[in-house]
Amino acid sequence: MPPDIEAARQIGIGAAQAYVDRHPFDVADSLGVRVNRVDHDHLVAGLRLRAEYDYDARKIVLYRHGIAELGEHGEAIAVAHELFHHLAATDDTIASKLRAFSRSTRAGVEEAAAHAFATEWLRLTIDPATPNIS
Repeated sequence: MPPDIEAARQIGIGAAQAYVDRHPFDVADSLGVRVNRVDHDHLVAGLRLRAEYDYDARKIVLYRHGIAELGEHGEAIAVAHELFHHLAATDDTIASKLRAFSRSTRAGVEEAAAHAFATEWLRLTIDPATPNIS
């Protein structure tokens, strides 16, 4: 695994420790992040998004068709992942750790950290980035 990705994973794993005994929807509520579900697909460059975080609106949008690929706990997995993006934008400690990476790799690093965050928080045995899991 490339060093940047492993370092990013460690950021996500470390951040997850504060939430392991809480449900993602409860954490979203406590952080003032709304969760909206929509029925239409959202494709970006031919890829179906499962969810996305809107910083300006402090909102997570769940795309039901994409979420369905994650199985019965798909919404919780997606909310956990997107909450990392919220923390990356609002938590100075996490943000400063991510700023240590070059601008050219930061988006990929943040995605790797968000995957690790959700995986660790929810004690998943698979990576939530894997398509078509159930």
